[in-house]
Amino acid sequence: MPGCYATKASLAMKSILDPAFRYVPSHATDIRKTFERIRRDQQATGRRPADTVVQLQRPAALRT
Repeated sequence: MPGCYATKASLAMKSILDPAFRYVPSHATDIRKTFERIRRDQQATGRRPADTVVQLQRPAALRT
């Protein structure tokens, strides 16, 4: 199917069908802790937030 391709980011995401996936309702989520954990993980791996942006390539037929 044209235009359907996987990116590194989409391959790294967990599926809701994955047994390791655990749903957490929004009322039970502490967004501050979530962002703190993400920042710690990024610092530990030496990645900056800008390093996680993936440039998407448009198919040649859609370029103007």
